[in-house]
Amino acid sequence: MSTDDDGRFELAKAIAIEGGNLAVSMREAQRDGFRQRKGHQDFVTAADLAVEELVRRRILERFPEDSVLGEDQGISGSRDSVCIVDPIDGTTNYMRGMPEWAVSIGYCKGGSLGFGAI
Repeated sequence: MSTDDDGRFELAKAIAIEGGNLAVSMREAQRDGFRQRKGHQDFVTAADLAVEELVRRRILERFPEDSVLGEDQGISGSRDSVCIVDPIDGTTNYMRGMPEWAVSIGYCKGGSLGFGAI
């Protein structure tokens, strides 16, 4: 597998930045229902959901044959090319306004890690 793998790495970097910008703008706005509890000390925000949807949409626009595994929406597709998404890695920090969080996108093909973009 090439480092770039048909442009997926460059795309993942651009999507991670776009998703991060979306998350920042949503955190600044924080409307009602912004934060929800998934479990004990496990939260999901409206931004987690919106960023995951953005990442999925951008990946599948360019690579519709790929599968996407997201933290909040599960897996779609059944190919051995899989993008793995944590839309806001560090949700608790994100909710508290701390800077230690990121949009994380990984790529695997045939069970081998190709790259990660944060």
